Amino acid sequence: MIKTAILFFCFLCAFSAFSLTKNPLIEKDQKNVIIITYEADFPPFCFFRDNKDQGIFVDLCKEIFKDTGIKILFEHATFFRTLTAPVFGGADACMVSYRSPLRSKYLSWAEIPWGGFQRKLYALKGYAEKIEEISGLKGQRLGLVENYYYPDDLLNYDQVTLVWSRSYDIAIKKLLEKRFDLIYITRASCEYFMVEKGIEQKLVVAGELESVRFLFMGFSFSPRGERLKKIFDDNYKNIIKNGTRDKIFKKWQKKTGVKKLYDYLPKADFKSYDRKFLKPVLVK
Repeated sequence: MIKTAILFFCFLCAFSAFSLTKNPLIEKDQKNVIIITYEADFPPFCFFRDNKDQGIFVDLCKEIFKDTGIKILFEHATFFRTLTAPVFGGADACMVSYRSPLRSKYLSWAEIPWGGFQRKLYALKGYAEKIEEISGLKGQRLGLVENYYYPDDLLNYDQVTLVWSRSYDIAIKKLLEKRFDLIYITRASCEYFMVEKGIEQKLVVAGELESVRFLFMGFSFSPRGERLKKIFDDNYKNIIKNGTRDKIFKKWQKKTGVKKLYDYLPKADFKSYDRKFLKPVLVK
């Protein structure tokens, strides 16, 4: 037991050391470059496939920095690496984050969010009808994706067996194999995989446990990070106003077959994201 604990501690130290590695371009304050980390498995918003950086966020960033003379260096990473790289000098910004009080201590947020998202409970067709209220979760095996925030109402519900997966793709696979009773994931991502795998008729929404959550671009608190954030904010407002953002959404909607990419779209003068957070509740 002690040996196992020591080995685990060594692994954490090694992993943390990798995550804290500083990028030499940032140390030298290379002004014509921005380094952006993103989650490698969060389609259709950002993902790495066929040796390419892809997704809505990737296309938006390219448009935002297109005429600035700044080259974007994308780095696909794990959720942990994505969030911590800007904090410790490994990147200038991270592409996928929501503005929690804890993360706000370490990241400087862009002015306008990418959009609002809902996560929902999915089950195999025919099974979902059994779930009517939160007591209906008693004894269920609920699949979650590692490293994501989940409502306290869910995590503290001791009558549910929580089972963790490394990615959305794996969680859906386990649900199809009946190793999970339910999964709890972002609606648009689930729809993406349902279309890709041809399983639209097999999964249904069984309920939801929270309202809309907004995802922001997070920058480092350094003078360099603040300078790049100002450029990002100004140009993001412009592509919202001139319709470029909507064109990118339509492109990805057509490409993926997802009926609705966002549950809420902010405007260029969006200020009231906090009002969209409601008390988590399970509904049929």
